[in-house]
Amino acid sequence: MEYNYELPDASSFLRALIKVLQKYRHPFDKSIADTLVDATCKLRAPSNFFDGKWAQRDCIMTIFIPVAMYDDYLESDLYKNRIEELANQIITQSSGYKITVETTIKQPVDDMPYEKAQQSSSTQMQRYHDLILKNCTCFLEQNDYFHAVNEATKIFIKHVQEVSQSGSDGYKLIMQVFDENNPVIKITDCSTESLKSYQRGIKEISSGVVSAFRNPTAHEPVQSWEISREDCNDILCTLSFLLRKIDERQ
Repeated sequence: MEYNYELPDASSFLRALIKVLQKYRHPFDKSIADTLVDATCKLRAPSNFFDGKWAQRDCIMTIFIPVAMYDDYLESDLYKNRIEELANQIITQSSGYKITVETTIKQPVDDMPYEKAQQSSSTQMQRYHDLILKNCTCFLEQNDYFHAVNEATKIFIKHVQEVSQSGSDGYKLIMQVFDENNPVIKITDCSTESLKSYQRGIKEISSGVVSAFRNPTAHEPVQSWEISREDCNDILCTLSFLLRKIDERQ
């Protein structure tokens, strides 16, 4: 059967699907929603869709995933079946259609090679500090960004404690060991105002990380504190920067 009739409002349907996925707040559903945010889709039906003789009213939803978002699991049955399940829940409420999902990779306008896109995720991870790669990769591979951030901030705090040999924790620890007037961990020798200012900046960035990311992920349930793929990457890169500065200390 030829599916050559394109149904209107496919983009509106995709937005509705994303909202449903985000509402469930499960890490897997959230990761699916992340892949669909920049995606586009088409809904196609047979040419005899409206002739009255055709009872099944099935159609095909083709999702075009940006190549930069590529991951092996996008081609898995688990991924497609979950989208089909929710898509059919949405669309049967208003139309009675039956949807089958297929996915394809959408090449960007600069025609970036497919192999290069597959490498983009690993290239991004190469920017992470070794401690983060060692302890957080298992969460990243499952698209569990909440626990990746939670683990990374705990690793950062533990490393600061070990290097400074301090028994303090959290905000108090950061303010003590990076204090520009009497630093335990010397990012610079603080011999000039500019170097003191740099030391103070590292202290303030570190305290901001602890307040903004470590405390919420330690005390808030996963369902009430969402962390996207992009936010997770930015946070892990910030922590990697701080860990490298500690490695390069005076």
